[in-house]
Amino acid sequence: MATKKNVKEEIKETIEKVEKTTAETAKKATEAAADTAKKVEKAAVDTTKKVEKAAVDTTKKATKAVAETAAKTAETVKKAPAVKKTAAKKPAAKAAETEVFVQYQGKEVALTELVNRVKAACEVKGDLKLYVKPEDGACYYVAGDVTGKVEF
Repeated sequence: MATKKNVKEEIKETIEKVEKTTAETAKKATEAAADTAKKVEKAAVDTTKKVEKAAVDTTKKATKAVAETAAKTAETVKKAPAVKKTAAKKPAAKAAETEVFVQYQGKEVALTELVNRVKAACEVKGDLKLYVKPEDGACYYVAGDVTGKVEF
C-alpha cells in the first residue's frame, strides 16, 4: 500500500501544483488583461483629446475664414459704387444733313417747312403722307383719317 499512498500523494501534489500554476497563470492573465485595458483606455483618451483639439482648431480656422470672407464682402460692398444711372447714349456721328426743296416757276419751298405747316394745320395722329403739286402751288396731306391742303 505504500505505493498507492505514494501515488495518491504524488497525484495530490501534482494537482496542487497544477492548481497553483493555474492560479498563477490566471492571475498573470488577469493582470495582463488589466494592463492592456489600461493601455487601451489611455490610448482612447489620448485619441479623444487629439480629435477634440483638431475639431477646435478646425472650427477656429473655419470661423476665421468666414470672418475674413465676411469682412472682404463688406469691404467690397462699401467700395462698390452706388448704382450708376446709365448715361444716355450719344447719337452716332451726325450724318450730313439733307434738305429737300421744291422749285417751280420761280417759287421755292423747303420740305421741312411744308411738314411744319401741315403739323400746324392739324393734329397729326399716326402716319403722315405728303403729296407736293408744284403746278397747284400746294401740298396735300393725309394724317390718319384727316386730309387737307397747305399752300406754298
